[in-house]
This record gives sequence, C-alpha cells and structure tokens, in this order.
Amino acid sequence: MNEMQKAEALLKSHIKTSDIERATGINKNSLSQYRNGKTDLNKAKLTIIYKLANYYDQLRLDKINSEQQFFTFQSHLVQSLMRNADNDIDMRHAIEELTGIMIKNPTFMIDIYEKALQRDKEGN
Repeated sequence: MNEMQKAEALLKSHIKTSDIERATGINKNSLSQYRNGKTDLNKAKLTIIYKLANYYDQLRLDKINSEQQFFTFQSHLVQSLMRNADNDIDMRHAIEELTGIMIKNPTFMIDIYEKALQRDKEGN
C-alpha cells in the first residue's frame, strides 16, 4: 500500500475527523473537504499525504501491537527462516538483515502478517 492509498484509507475510515486533526495537525476544515471530495487529495501537498499515511500506519501498529498472534507469527517466521538456513552463512546474514528491517519498519512486517491472515481466510 503506497502513501496515497494509506491517506485515502484513513480518510474513508471511521476515525473521527477531530482525532485525525489532533494526531496530524491538519485542520478539521481541510480534512472535511478531503473526506467529502470537495478538495482532491491527489492535489494535496506531499506533507499532508505523509502526515495522513503516518497516522494510518500508527493506527495499524497500535492495533497489531495488541495482538499476541502477531508476535507469535513474527517469531515463528524468523525461527523457520533460520532453521532453513542452518548451514548457509550468507542466508543467515540475509535473514538477520531482514529482521533488522522488520524492527526498523514494523509496517513491513504487518503487511506480511495481514497477507498471511488473508491467505488463511481464503484457505490457501
């Protein structure tokens, strides 16, 4: 999901405009105009898009951080990758790099987790 898609998803969500205003610093009138289509979000400044996208990510993180299943998934994923790379030092280094990326950018891991949940629901 790119930054614009995150911003759009946030504006289409049930999150109160006043909550978005408080979290992002974007005034309520502007947010209302983006929400009702009077102002085209595609023409918004990048700073607006990034503020909305960052708040969207923060809400996702808050939700996921309350789910023990996410931490179990993350731990099992790393353990499984390490087991499969027992004798391959280069692969182990790559997995360590990937783990570092997951820590620095938790939304990356959340995307993987949500896709896995979706596949489970679909029976794949």
